[in-house]
Amino acid sequence: MSNQAQTDLIRAGQGFIAALDQSGGSTPKALAAYGIGPDGFASNADMYDLIHEMRARIVKSPDFKGKKVVGAILFEDTMGREFAGKPAPSYLWQDRGVVPFLKVDKGLLDTAEDVQLLKPIPDLAALLERATGLGVFGTKMRSVIHAANRKGIDQVVDQQFAIGAQITAHGLMPILEPEVTISIADKAEAETLLRASILEHLDNLPSDQFVMLKLTLPEFTNQYLDLCQHPRVLSVVALSGGYSRAEANGRLAQNKSMIASFSRALTEGLSAQQSDVKFDELLSQTIDGIYQASISGSNRKQGIHNTKSICNTAPKPIRGRRQKMFHRNTPPVGPLAVTFVSLTLAAYFVFSAIQGDYGVLRRAEYQAESNALRRNLEQLQISIALQENKTLRLSDHYLDLDLLDQQARDILGFIR
Repeated sequence: MSNQAQTDLIRAGQGFIAALDQSGGSTPKALAAYGIGPDGFASNADMYDLIHEMRARIVKSPDFKGKKVVGAILFEDTMGREFAGKPAPSYLWQDRGVVPFLKVDKGLLDTAEDVQLLKPIPDLAALLERATGLGVFGTKMRSVIHAANRKGIDQVVDQQFAIGAQITAHGLMPILEPEVTISIADKAEAETLLRASILEHLDNLPSDQFVMLKLTLPEFTNQYLDLCQHPRVLSVVALSGGYSRAEANGRLAQNKSMIASFSRALTEGLSAQQSDVKFDELLSQTIDGIYQASISGSNRKQGIHNTKSICNTAPKPIRGRRQKMFHRNTPPVGPLAVTFVSLTLAAYFVFSAIQGDYGVLRRAEYQAESNALRRNLEQLQISIALQENKTLRLSDHYLDLDLLDQQARDILGFIR
């Protein structure tokens, strides 16, 4: 495995990172959205087998490749399993060209100072050693910010960078994820405080240490642009945080140099009951939509290439020769006519190139219409998937526990 090749792929930012790291707490919700309710498994072992089958179906889908999906974040259980007979990290990089990351946090502490810090990770060193041996490139750990509380936000950032330093010492790339809850009233203020705290820590990093950042899509466009351009930052990725895929893609497209790292938005509309053809088709459309939103802000950290004109010097006169002068008594009608015709043709072609049927303006109109149709198609596909799911719930062999619970309460006269 080439760490430099993986570093270059992530730095280029021409794609997005898939978050396939649902933990034990979030796995039942992910399976439910996938069409497998709690009656579909009898134990945690069964649950993990089912979520692994879902992830395997995703990563083996034809369009899940490094051309659009540059990275994938795995849960610890997934890292120890196989895809297509290979260790999961090896399969991702060797067969799909996708850089593997690992979720290392063990959950969150209770809320204090309006934030939730990471629980202790007692076996972090051993986990990092195992990840390195399996070919994992980097890690991810998530804290949560619930309000614009400077003290709490500073505690979150302090902890993220401290653990990030331990991860870097093991030769892995840390993704620091201080998530801001999207529903809070002071989200914009919290993001401003978070940005300032992160910048302070970045400025104090050693010159040979780099981090990645995973941040909630901000309220103000390009709020995190200076973080994207900081020399100690390899990449800044965005989490969907509960936004629908359509809204998450729309917000992401407005922010330069951020790429997606979506979880729920990536699997939205996918179902265990779908045929492989339907599943792959819907996932392909989802991948393309997230990819387009990720690359729309093409101002990546690849440097600015200065170019010099090769026509910036005038011809030098030939020395040692006397140039002959020819005087004409007749007006130079020929050259004037040629100049006039040339200017007229140039004006015509410039006008056609801008406002003609195949000009720049008409191309922009066609592109805008194409984008609008693409968005409409995505919405229709989502609607169809939802209707298919509802139709399934109405079938004789499907038991909707929520509906059963509601009907039981209506009949028995109980309230929740």
